[in-house]
Amino acid sequence: MLPTVRFCTRSRVGVLPTQVRHYAMNKKEDKMRYGFVGLGKMGYPMAFNLLRKAAVKSTMTIFDVNPESTARFREEATKIPNAPSVYVAKSPRDVAERAVCPRSPQDLPS
Repeated sequence: MLPTVRFCTRSRVGVLPTQVRHYAMNKKEDKMRYGFVGLGKMGYPMAFNLLRKAAVKSTMTIFDVNPESTARFREEATKIPNAPSVYVAKSPRDVAERAVCPRSPQDLPS
């Protein structure tokens, strides 16, 4: 079953009927690979939010020019129960290769 979020929208006329948005979650997404470059004032909370909502079997690869940010992120990630594994990349290219590029023929889209 898909999780749903209900919310009302406002218009000039008044409140419109409740809309329902479905967020897709299926077995294929259990092993997602995420990559995040830039853990500054905006990127850090975004990456951390993604980490908290990712499946346990997922992996997240991060990179930032400031090694203190990546160290802090990794330390805080260990405090999250059932958090995905976090890898620190050496460059943005490493993030792309680890998170986006297929590793084996099974990872290629069919």
